[in-house]
Amino acid sequence: FPETPRLFFNISLSVEFGFNRSEFEANRRTLEIRPILEHEQGRLYLSINPVVGKALKGPDSDESFDFEPSVKIGWNVTKIIMAGAEYYGATGALTDFEPWPEQRHMIFPTIDLEVSPDWELNFGVGRGFTSASQRWVLKSIVGYRFKH
Repeated sequence: FPETPRLFFNISLSVEFGFNRSEFEANRRTLEIRPILEHEQGRLYLSINPVVGKALKGPDSDESFDFEPSVKIGWNVTKIIMAGAEYYGATGALTDFEPWPEQRHMIFPTIDLEVSPDWELNFGVGRGFTSASQRWVLKSIVGYRFKH
């Protein structure tokens, strides 16, 4: 959406249809709706993504939309390096959250490298803090900005 200086957040929306191979994901078709609330002020960066998703084809297709929130906060240490923290959660169906131990919640200290105007690299080591979460996860994201 167009930037709105009067609002604290810039707002965008991402919609993703997944066509998954069964050896990687039991749900062959998925839908993810990701509102993105983003704020930058000086060296501070904040992004909130209250994601809802649904299996369209597969064993979970009869379930309602699930909720997977994520938050990123970062501080630009230099023009190239941003240090930050990312949170990823999965709470279960929007209509009936799972009990806390069955939800997944992870925190990642992260480093972002903006190596050029077109490329961005993100690295992190995450720790789960519920019994259903993975204990440790290494992650990396390679981003490329397509010009229009």
